[in-house]
Amino acid sequence: MINPYLLIFVGALSNLIAVYLMKPSQGMSRPWPAFGVVVSSLLTQWCISQSLQNGVKVALSVTAVVVTVMAGSALMGHLLFSERLAALQWCGLTMAIVGVTIATLTNG
Repeated sequence: MINPYLLIFVGALSNLIAVYLMKPSQGMSRPWPAFGVVVSSLLTQWCISQSLQNGVKVALSVTAVVVTVMAGSALMGHLLFSERLAALQWCGLTMAIVGVTIATLTNG
């Protein structure tokens, strides 16, 4: 049995890869990056489903992946594609990360 929290991590990472590949896929018109988006998205869904089967609560699993991808894609856009983030966006990302951390620590 694979550790369900490792599955959540791999799911979030594969979703970040899908988000990254969306830009080079140019609207899903370039075959290889588009293929990478589809495969990465499918891997994300598989990892989430496996973590749920192994006892992780739905809210924790989905929220952790969504917030990781939200924060990761914002940082990726900022660092790799020179997209600027407003102070309020940074504040929202920080609040989301803190919220997921608290929810994870209090998960009984």
